[in-house]
Parts: sequence; C-alpha cells; structure tokens
Amino acid sequence: MNAFALNTDIPPLSSPSDQRFLRDVLGEFVTGVTIMTTLNQQGEPVGLTANSFNSVSLTPPLVLWSQNRQSSNASVFSQASYFAVNILEVGQAPLARQFASKVADRFAGVSYELAAEGVPLLTGCLAWLVCRRQQHYEAGDHLIHLAEVVACQHQSNQAPGLVFHRGQFFSSSGGRSE
Repeated sequence: MNAFALNTDIPPLSSPSDQRFLRDVLGEFVTGVTIMTTLNQQGEPVGLTANSFNSVSLTPPLVLWSQNRQSSNASVFSQASYFAVNILEVGQAPLARQFASKVADRFAGVSYELAAEGVPLLTGCLAWLVCRRQQHYEAGDHLIHLAEVVACQHQSNQAPGLVFHRGQFFSSSGGRSE
C-alpha cells in the first residue's frame, strides 16, 4: 500500500512570472548570511553578501557558494586564488545590506584585516574561513565556486548568527534583525 498521494494541483514552472513565485518558495528556506571577500588584480578589496554558502566535505575540507554570473565582480571571484567567507552575527545586518548594495565602495567605513593569504577578514564576524579556489562551474545563471578551506577561526563568545528568511534578516535565535 502506498503511503503518499500524488498532488496533481502543483503547476509546472513555465513562464517568467513563475520566477518570482519560485523565489518566494525558495525564500521559505532559512539560510545563514555571509560576506565573501577577496582582492582584485589591483589589490583592492572586493566583497558581496551571499546566502548561498554551504559545506561540502570535511575530508578534504571543501565549501561552495554560488554567485550570479551577471554580478559586476563575478570575474574577480572566478580568477581569485583565495577568498574569505565572513559568517555574520545578528548585529551585522547593516553590513550585509551594504555589501548587497550597488554602492561603488562597499568597504567604506568597514574595519578588516588581511589574512596571510591576502584576503579581507571583516572585524566582528562570528567566524571566518580562508579558502583556496579549486574550480568554478557554470550552472544556469550562476557560477558555483568550489574551494578548499585552508584556515578558519570563530569567536568563543558568540552572538546569534544572522539568517535570511522570506527576504528579511533575522537572528538565528529567532528575533528579527534591523
């Protein structure tokens, strides 16, 4: 006996208006919030907010994240030998918005240090991972960046993490973040 019934009321995605609906459906999945950072070929810091970060493997230590291929700095991250994953705490929602914006200098007023590999580590984050790029893959309208973790650190006195749900920032402990 089958324990499930086939739902035939779910329509297939077939029109451009369905993209908004799909985005809303995917927005039901709660994600952590990170800022990816690296240096461009001129040695200037580059960064962007990403909630597509994921661990892949502990042995070897691999992570991935995806980036829109139309992003103004897609080629910078595709060519970078190293990048950093800055995992944000709940009080850093304004920083996440700044790095998600189209401002010319996302690092304006931002405190950071350079890791030994030369990538920016943002001050006050819950954790940092320094990653060496292994490969990137084209997948639809995104690039998937696969990298090996070569160094990492986290704070011992951690605040709640910043999460993203339904287009808004929240605390990983449940409260809405401003």
